[in-house]
Amino acid sequence: MLLSLRELAQRLDSSRREQIAKLDNILTATTSSAAAPQIQNSSTILNKLDTLIETQRNAPPQTDDPTKHAQLEQLVGLLRADITDRASQIHQQADSVRYLNELNSWLEAFVSNGTTQIQGLAANVEALCQSMGCSTADARGSPYDGLREDIHRFILETRTRDENVATVHHNMLALLNEQRQGNVNAQVSSEIRVHVDQFKRELNKEVVTMTKEVQRLHNEKKAMENQIAELFSFYSKRAPAEIDPGRLHFAR
Repeated sequence: MLLSLRELAQRLDSSRREQIAKLDNILTATTSSAAAPQIQNSSTILNKLDTLIETQRNAPPQTDDPTKHAQLEQLVGLLRADITDRASQIHQQADSVRYLNELNSWLEAFVSNGTTQIQGLAANVEALCQSMGCSTADARGSPYDGLREDIHRFILETRTRDENVATVHHNMLALLNEQRQGNVNAQVSSEIRVHVDQFKRELNKEVVTMTKEVQRLHNEKKAMENQIAELFSFYSKRAPAEIDPGRLHFAR
């Protein structure tokens, strides 16, 4: 029974250490492959945007199209906001990875402490059996069956607790994957929203232009009607009998 207890403690320690090592490798690969290049790219793009704005401000003013400067500043502002959002998402992912590393360290210490307690308990049971002069090969029905049952129950509780810890590991990884997928969907939605806003602005400009054109045509038509009315009035004063009332009504 004592040998089985030691073997169980050793297998438990070995299995926990292998799982923790695999989790460390996954976290290291994710952190080194995603966070650093994106942060460097964001910094490079921000520096290029600052240089572009400074060059545009120092350039001589152009009179052919005064709206180009405002459009360029608006475009640069949108790009800066997008880069800032992505940098914030990268920092959030880095915080999540750091938290998972801390949780991993805590779990490793927790498992090591549990294994040490099991090994210490086995040593104490062996010392107790030796001091009482009992053998580990006692048959069932001896006065020490209750002690063995307690030890067995403690081992089962420890195994259940370790399974719960593994479940927490799995849930944390699933939560991180879900958060990463949510960030990707948010980026795609943001880009679509920017295109929709740009299309709305362009459509609004077209509507305003068409409205002005219709208003201009309406004003020209009204002015032409006034001129025709004045002309018929002038003719009616000079020769009332020569003017056809039906034609006057049609012109109006």
